[in-house]
Amino acid sequence: MDDFPNFGVVFFDNPESPEQGFASEAGGPVFRIVSIGDLKSDVIWVTNLEYEQMSRYNLWRNPKLKRCSFFRENLYRIAKELGLSVSSSGSMHVRVLSELVDRVMRISNKHYKIDLIGGNFKDTISQALMTPLVEADAGGSGNLLVDDCLSEAFNTYQVCYGHYPSDHVTVNLKFSKVFYANEVMSMPVPFGGWTSIKDVPTGWHARNKVGGSKAFNYLQEMSKQQPLLCNIAVKNIDKEFAELLDVANGSSRRNWVTGQEAILLAFYGDIYIKEIFAAESYQLLVERIDLALPSEGVIGELSMSMGILAENHWVSLASERKAVIHGVERKIKPARAVWLRSWDRLMCWKAAKALKSAGYLVRGYGVGGVDVSVLPARLGTLMEFCAGMGLSSPLWVISAYEQHLATLEGEGGSGGGRVKDLDTDRLIPMIDFINGHSCFFSKDASSRCSLESQVRLSGLEMVVQFDRVIELPVEMRRSKISSLFAETKK
Repeated sequence: MDDFPNFGVVFFDNPESPEQGFASEAGGPVFRIVSIGDLKSDVIWVTNLEYEQMSRYNLWRNPKLKRCSFFRENLYRIAKELGLSVSSSGSMHVRVLSELVDRVMRISNKHYKIDLIGGNFKDTISQALMTPLVEADAGGSGNLLVDDCLSEAFNTYQVCYGHYPSDHVTVNLKFSKVFYANEVMSMPVPFGGWTSIKDVPTGWHARNKVGGSKAFNYLQEMSKQQPLLCNIAVKNIDKEFAELLDVANGSSRRNWVTGQEAILLAFYGDIYIKEIFAAESYQLLVERIDLALPSEGVIGELSMSMGILAENHWVSLASERKAVIHGVERKIKPARAVWLRSWDRLMCWKAAKALKSAGYLVRGYGVGGVDVSVLPARLGTLMEFCAGMGLSSPLWVISAYEQHLATLEGEGGSGGGRVKDLDTDRLIPMIDFINGHSCFFSKDASSRCSLESQVRLSGLEMVVQFDRVIELPVEMRRSKISSLFAETKK
């Protein structure tokens, strides 16, 4: 639309009393406001206010103001990823974030033809994404029981239990968002109706890591033909990775899992299969609707703005939606969403496992990344280790590690070794060439953004391995996948 509004950012000095603050429109000069009324009414302002603060002051009814987490990740976290210093006395972060926000929205409007700005970015673009899928989701799965099972199997993030010392810092390690979005959306998802599978292995079965698990072999063979939704119980999970794989983590009650998750759990733990539903077949979403992201080439894969767009793009497809079932509006978790989230966690699991084996404390994983707790002294080795897996660190980690080294060496005079903040004036014109989770390239430029042992690329082909046990074939058929899971050679 020709009259698409400008976007800006406003940081109130005190979010608990949103009056005075700094603002910038579309990356323009930062200016001071003394009240919300000073802000232009024809500009959409992304603020540093959380949902509770917006509600307390009835600001959620103001269409020109959006909360801090409008882009899923809040502005503070985005600023931190860019290495920007956020303080009530400073304002340069406002200008940088303002340019970034406006650029994301202009790219999005060009691609999605946005008619209405929603409460968050995911909802804003979901109308264009979901329109072709509404018919496919109508009526849910067609089975209210299966709908409930899918809802229980839905998990957006795998929380890991453990002790995290107070002298550690938390680092969010990510795969390139643009690259990762395309990979997640290329994974197969269920299609058609669901039926109950009667003849399943009974009783407990020992983990397949020691070999010979009937349940593991059964799940792997069945998954070659159809997507499986499994009601399981697990115990005696391999103690080395138990905190990473606990099926209940991240949900109040989660006995239902996808077939591919059940296979992984059957490898590392004893498993009891209680019930299985199977979908008609696998499908690729790209065969039904056009899900392509805007293409900006290699520069696009390095772009922070494109990264934000790409992550919200696939997350929109992997989220719950409303559907009218028997005349009643219900929130459902489409099988598509459950499977995309499952593939996401399984791809992140491999990186989480490698980090755990290297001695890092993993706090959780999902949405294309792994959160770890680490001593400042190990930040340098962490960055080097992750680069080999295609994971990258936010820019603040570099400054934090330099700060740690400077403190040890006693540099900086009276400043106590303080490292200078990033030059934000230089950062502004570079912002569309910097991804806060910058993409690492392999020596072979044609195999961009290599995920090393997790994902191997050859053109549009992809292979995902889980501990040399599960392999996703590079050729997928619409009606049938004859070899979805196959044992890989040791």
